[in-house]
Amino acid sequence: MADARHKRAAVLIGSDANSRHTVAESSNINERGESRFDFICSVDLSICNRGNCPSFVIASGAEILDVTLASREITPVIS
Repeated sequence: MADARHKRAAVLIGSDANSRHTVAESSNINERGESRFDFICSVDLSICNRGNCPSFVIASGAEILDVTLASREITPVIS
């Protein structure tokens, strides 16, 4: 991230994060989700996920585990 920031390059990250945080529309927060949220804040990325459509579905429930992150300058063009 520091290299991208130094070069003023846009960043887009698609992740199968397997972590939960309510800021990304998950139903609860786990330790990995808390770590992911701290990272996102520390490098000034935006969460591009919108809505509450689950990305992981099993018989016992559904959850949003996949997260798309982007640098703030390109967030407006992500859909």
